[in-house]
Amino acid sequence: MRLKKLILHGFKSFADRTEFVFDSPITGVGGLTKITSGNVDLTASNSFAGGMLITGGGVRFRNDFAAGTGINFIYSSTKYDYYVPPFKDEYGVAGLSIFGRLYPVRFLLVQAQPELNYTWGKRKFSDGNIEDQKLDPKFVPSLLVGAGAAIPLGGNGRSAMTVMYQYDVIQDPRSPYGSNAFLSIGFNF
Repeated sequence: MRLKKLILHGFKSFADRTEFVFDSPITGVGGLTKITSGNVDLTASNSFAGGMLITGGGVRFRNDFAAGTGINFIYSSTKYDYYVPPFKDEYGVAGLSIFGRLYPVRFLLVQAQPELNYTWGKRKFSDGNIEDQKLDPKFVPSLLVGAGAAIPLGGNGRSAMTVMYQYDVIQDPRSPYGSNAFLSIGFNF
């Protein structure tokens, strides 16, 4: 993909509308975000690098109820060479979660997922005249609620792709989920 401009609003730490215009188009390669049964995601471009590892497991106790746990690790690094002075932001998240999922109708689901994430980060200035700024490490609670569908994949009859809209109802400013609803895609085997 080639980017000429990027507008973020309500995404992660960008609560307010923020527009990035690139002097020359940048090339980026991205992957899936948030596969609930396990995901490794590496993203890179001229000014951004990121990685994410999310894994979890659960059990479908009955046809209408499932529950499980998960762990995640997210790291991102973004260069802002077009600012004066230029700087680089680094941000990390490591956390644990549990989830409960109800299937009121065979392929439809609702889910609640409490999480506790440890967040940290820093801003490095490249001109050497300004001292680096450190984001104080902090435990951040999240409570994701969502609804969606489990789309059967065939085979043993239990495999499915889940597609959900989720929202963090706690809305801590340091939540890795931002202030808007987001789409998550996962696989159950």
